[in-house]
Amino acid sequence: MLEVTDQDWQFIKKYLKVPYEGKRGPKGGEMGRTRVSDRLCFNRLLWMLQSNVPWRLYPFSNPSKATVHRRLQQWSKHGGLEKAFKAYVRRAHKTGKLSANTAFIDGSLVPAKKKASRREVIIEVLQLE
Repeated sequence: MLEVTDQDWQFIKKYLKVPYEGKRGPKGGEMGRTRVSDRLCFNRLLWMLQSNVPWRLYPFSNPSKATVHRRLQQWSKHGGLEKAFKAYVRRAHKTGKLSANTAFIDGSLVPAKKKASRREVIIEVLQLE
């Protein structure tokens, strides 16, 4: 199963912090169940992306698909996933692990530019240079 490495998680986790939106107890603390680890949710999300399984067939009981999906929505709403992705790609580019000459992006996510090469669009969108 695909899991993020300790080194990569240390880099990514700062982008995935979201403010607590639940109820507060009488002393101001969080109420309810203990929060499931962000790293576990992220690993389950990576597995879903890698295996291309629809949400309705999510195979894990811990954490539940509702928890992973809710965390995905929170990270998306607060911009954490996009920030983590861009920072991770910039780091890979700086260390020579990624080249804009060989990278690709799904064209449905990138606005079309007149007479712009794919490399120019990748560099602009990911702010590589």
